[in-house]
Amino acid sequence: MLDVSIRAGILKLMNELREEMNIAFLYITHDLASARYIGNRIMVLYGGKVMETAPSAELIRHPAHPYTRLLLAATPGTRHQGPLPETSNRPPNLLEDRVGCPFADRCPLMSEVCRAQQPPLAEVAPGHYAACHHPG
Repeated sequence: MLDVSIRAGILKLMNELREEMNIAFLYITHDLASARYIGNRIMVLYGGKVMETAPSAELIRHPAHPYTRLLLAATPGTRHQGPLPETSNRPPNLLEDRVGCPFADRCPLMSEVCRAQQPPLAEVAPGHYAACHHPG
């Protein structure tokens, strides 16, 4: 939640430090554009579960999980503009004994299998994994 110019300067400094000192950062954000800038790989979490992970450019160009597409649609300046593709704004169920996909209540692609079984994290392209019964 920094001013745009301050945030840009900090991200630039982080990139310089990463390259000069060969270090890694765990960068937590909802802003996938800045995540792409700072990271080689992006992991999208929802409700404490991995929804999708891929090399940064691949994930931005070809999002496979509906939640990733929702995050991209909410990011100004991306090609994924338009109405936000969700059916509800309910928070995820964080209970230990939950079943099904944590994103099911908000997902426009939700089917009965989504409510019954948590999808496995499966490879949808080389090095690109998504936990979705209906990746696309």
